[in-house]
Amino acid sequence: ARLYNSKEGGWPPDQGTGSLPPQLSQYVRGNPFGVKVPIGGKFDWNNGWGTFTCSIGIEDFSKDLNIWREVDKVLDDGVLTTGMVVQYLDSLLLKVE
Repeated sequence: ARLYNSKEGGWPPDQGTGSLPPQLSQYVRGNPFGVKVPIGGKFDWNNGWGTFTCSIGIEDFSKDLNIWREVDKVLDDGVLTTGMVVQYLDSLLLKVE
């Protein structure tokens, strides 16, 4: 996504849950957005939604905050209100920008 942004000067538009933005298909093998993630649910590409300019969310998955915190510990700082991984409404977001 960052390579696309550096070449195109922007981010692909928002997509529905489970849909890889077509603009990113040349940068990714397969469609990781179309398969269930280990904690349940699917990835969701967000542009202009939530607390970040651009993010990848996980939707339709476990609402167990202990699982969310574990994901945050592995990817970030373990605190759902700060850093690159945050809780926003009923979603878990990974900051792209």
